Amino acid sequence: FVLQNQVSLFIVGAGGWGGPRSSVHTIDIIKSPSRVPDASLEYQTSVDQAALYRMTGDLNPLHISPEAASLLGFQTPILHGLCSLGISVRQVMATFAGNDAARVCEMKVRMSKPVLPGQKLRTDMWLGDEEKVLFRTTVVETEEVCLDGGWVRIGKITC
Repeated sequence: FVLQNQVSLFIVGAGGWGGPRSSVHTIDIIKSPSRVPDASLEYQTSVDQAALYRMTGDLNPLHISPEAASLLGFQTPILHGLCSLGISVRQVMATFAGNDAARVCEMKVRMSKPVLPGQKLRTDMWLGDEEKVLFRTTVVETEEVCLDGGWVRIGKITC
């Protein structure tokens, strides 16, 4: 197969549904090591980053409309989680895969906190085993982890 996608949803105020909290099909995240990262890079998002990311086709109003963001419990529109992930994976790819997207074989992450357009992101990276680079991304201004338990499997040549 070309792609396997795993999605878990967290919906504010919709708990208590009684279903299973996990699955035998879950692909696990990997906790970041407690040692100093092997590499760290920062990226300054722009205040119009969410508006630009909408060009990918994700038209969720949470990311552009103050009214929609307020209805969902946010003070302001937030950056798309996949935009934050793309920034982090791009940094992993640049650091450990020679900027060669063909070498990025798999990835996994937990989106744990929102990012506001205009905030700076720091991606800490650790060389793991099995060709995996572990990463954690933090919002510099708040020191809150926004992407946690992330890993990217890098192929030696291609996947």
